[in-house]
Amino acid sequence: MEVFLQALVNGILLGGFYSLMGMGQNIIFGVMNIVNFCHGEMLMVGMYITYVLYTYFGVELASARGCTTPTMVRSGLFSTSCSTYASSSERLRQIWRSSS
Repeated sequence: MEVFLQALVNGILLGGFYSLMGMGQNIIFGVMNIVNFCHGEMLMVGMYITYVLYTYFGVELASARGCTTPTMVRSGLFSTSCSTYASSSERLRQIWRSSS
């Protein structure tokens, strides 16, 4: 019975995780009308960072998540600022006009 309850809880948690990922993809597709796979890639990078901190460096799981979250937020803000800067450059606009 204990194994069944553990499997039930794991299934509910995994289903909740998948539903959150699906809702994030749905919101991105609904707003931008394109499929953006970066959402999942950023999530996987965050999970790998947490895994490495927990497994190889012996950092407690809560502390590893606490370190990973600000790191991933900074990474997302940096990539957004880089893409905003790149899209505002005149050379990129010329390339965009010539290709369409």
